[in-house]
Amino acid sequence: MGKIINGRYEIVDNLAKGDIRETFLAKDTQMPSEKLVVIKTLKPLDSQNNNLELVQNLFAKQAQILEQIGQNSTQIPTLYDYFTEDEQFYLIQEYIEGKTLADIGIINFARCEVILSSLLNTLKYIHSQNIIHRDIKPENIIIRQKDGLPVLTDFGAIKETMGAVDNLSAESPKINATTGFIAPGQSAGRIIFSSDLYALGLTMIYALTGKYPLEFANNPLTGELDWDNSLPNIPAPLKTTLQKAIKIEAGQRYHTAQEMYLALHQSQPQTITQDTVLVAPNNPREMNTSSYNPTVVVSPSGQKFTQGNYPHPVTGVNYS
Repeated sequence: MGKIINGRYEIVDNLAKGDIRETFLAKDTQMPSEKLVVIKTLKPLDSQNNNLELVQNLFAKQAQILEQIGQNSTQIPTLYDYFTEDEQFYLIQEYIEGKTLADIGIINFARCEVILSSLLNTLKYIHSQNIIHRDIKPENIIIRQKDGLPVLTDFGAIKETMGAVDNLSAESPKINATTGFIAPGQSAGRIIFSSDLYALGLTMIYALTGKYPLEFANNPLTGELDWDNSLPNIPAPLKTTLQKAIKIEAGQRYHTAQEMYLALHQSQPQTITQDTVLVAPNNPREMNTSSYNPTVVVSPSGQKFTQGNYPHPVTGVNYS
């Protein structure tokens, strides 16, 4: 038997370990099915715990945010529980079975557009709640095994909460997002919606090329990444969308996820074909609410459907 946390969660495997946190796979022994869950343990960077009460309050606030967005989107892990034990903080979240974008290898253009479209709809919801993810990268996007949909995990705001006490006295702020994917200005505290779109653009470029941002040269004239030379056959709408998303100057990027979504699809034909890709509903839990606003998704081949209608099996598409 593995270690038991909170008298309930039995550790099955250690998934990751960092300076301020560990991530475990565990089973919930109080459920008949003993379903698998993910446990994230976090500890404040302030080893003296001088402001432990402050961090506890911040942690509770961030946990409430995770609970809210997880309940309202099927592409964000559900938060089951959170608690403090022995001055460590615990998040108990839904286990998403699948592989991350960092693990699945290089994907084709059609699959890239489908994943990007779906994630932009997820970000549209998150940003509408005035929440910024802050740490989008290939390792934080899981392609769920049961339906192929991308799930956005590991929100950076929680990590910033754990570093809050340390930052009160530090000479410089902590960089909590992954170097290379963070938008210019984010490490200095200028975090805006386009910061997420910048990181998402670089993440999709990684998915297409298998290269991290730091592996690309910079254009000597503009300073922008010279990534598109690696993809000579990339469709024009996808290329221009990614190019604008990762502009160095924030004012030259897309300001909203909706703007980026429309740019990706605006030049694609609205005809129905057999050789098409469909995206499953981003947030079916909202379908019966007054705020539900259907979104038309156009596949790379041209077929459209209303977001909220479940897709049917398709033919003629290589998902590898």
